[in-house]
Amino acid sequence: MKKLLFVVGLLSGIAQAQDVQENTNILDYVAEIEAEVLEMDLPETDDAGLEDEDMTFRKYVGIPKGYVYNPKLGTTHDYCSYSPDSYLKANFRGPCARHDICYDSPTDKKKCDVNLLKDMYSNCDHAYGKLNPVRYTCHSVAKGYFAAVVVHH
Repeated sequence: MKKLLFVVGLLSGIAQAQDVQENTNILDYVAEIEAEVLEMDLPETDDAGLEDEDMTFRKYVGIPKGYVYNPKLGTTHDYCSYSPDSYLKANFRGPCARHDICYDSPTDKKKCDVNLLKDMYSNCDHAYGKLNPVRYTCHSVAKGYFAAVVVHH
């Protein structure tokens, strides 16, 4: 319940946040990134080659080798800055670590953000499978966590 209240408070606070990139309101930016992610053809897997509809169908996005977790080094070394690192069974440390690494590289920040949300959705899908309705709640929570991360980077 605390996490849900956190997300509701976060989203209402973000609605009044300053522009993030190129004078775009954060909510518009999140919607734009989500639209790009939803247009992607995400790879499916079930690790066993089976066709069971209820099986895990997205690859788990883990923490890359070589990632240094040390919040003393700044927001690109602390997993999900300003948001929780998980939602129930869905772990977001891997997607956030990859986002941190991307932000430290010369890669376009928008591409980093698209990959963060895509990877968070993949971990929701991996944790809950195709038929579990919690997957959709996880996507909504991931979107709120994503907004918290990008508004502070």
